[in-house]
Amino acid sequence: MSQQPVHAVSGRLILLIKSGYWLALLIIAAMVVASFILLQQVMSTQRHNQALLDIVSTQKALSQRIVFLAGATGSASRD
Repeated sequence: MSQQPVHAVSGRLILLIKSGYWLALLIIAAMVVASFILLQQVMSTQRHNQALLDIVSTQKALSQRIVFLAGATGSASRD
């Protein structure tokens, strides 16, 4: 049974720790990038929905005005 030198074992351990560190750092970086992309998509969807809600509220106000004017012209013609 052959024994390995102590500095060879410690060198492998240091390499393993460094590899784990870089792997963890890469995973964290990938999660940050994915979160940023997801946040950008959610914000884009929110802006689109806000634009649609603005159009809907404008159309609602215009339709209420049309109903009001139609009612006013109908009552004026009867008078």
